[in-house]
Amino acid sequence: MNNEVITLVAEVKGVDEYGDITTTETERDVFAKVASITQTEFYQAMAQGLKPEVKFVIADYLDYKNEQKVKYKGFGEE
Repeated sequence: MNNEVITLVAEVKGVDEYGDITTTETERDVFAKVASITQTEFYQAMAQGLKPEVKFVIADYLDYKNEQKVKYKGFGEE
């Protein structure tokens, strides 16, 4: 059941009035289900230098817009 709320964080790059490149983060909340990492996923991630602990299954694939970061209250966020 998709009863958890996670925050997807997107980084938007732009240029300020001085010509400097800036990065702004935008956040939005979506519903998701917290699931366990399978053994295959764990070893594939380790081969890439990652240490996965959980995975999130978003309720609707249209909710995902290529965000690369996620905030979840269960991991240090309050």
